[in-house]
Amino acid sequence: MLSCDRGGTGPRPGAVASVLDAGRRAGETVVCDVPRYPTEVAVAALDRADLTVLLVPAEVRSAAAAARVAGMLRQRGSSVQLVVRGPSPGGLSSRDVAAALGLPLLHSMRPEPGLGRQLDQGVPPGSRKGPLATAAKAVLDELYHQVGQVGASPIGEASA
Repeated sequence: MLSCDRGGTGPRPGAVASVLDAGRRAGETVVCDVPRYPTEVAVAALDRADLTVLLVPAEVRSAAAAARVAGMLRQRGSSVQLVVRGPSPGGLSSRDVAAALGLPLLHSMRPEPGLGRQLDQGVPPGSRKGPLATAAKAVLDELYHQVGQVGASPIGEASA
């Protein structure tokens, strides 16, 4: 899992590329959490991704912001799929979000109960049965389906 906080310089694009290439050679799945805007590091990850997943809350403002990200990803030629996280305060469905963004809906999930508490206690997210684990399995299943078709080793990416 490669991720950066919002501040600081983070890893260099060459370092990210090296980690992703090493993961591919080893047959490992590498997940990159990249920012909403196209930094050099994000581009290095996107250029090597077998699957790009856009995670969007089921809210109008979030969908509007995600439309800009989806446009940038399309310009890069990324294969983008959508995971929508509910609930929707305004009744927006996952299918509505997918239609508005023009992206295939990979999975729709409800919030993970107690996620903040689990993280505070050092429990890895999705390590128990629940919505997050189910969503992660759906993403991995799609990744392996796509990779199996092209004969490459899996490298996945998540973006919010």
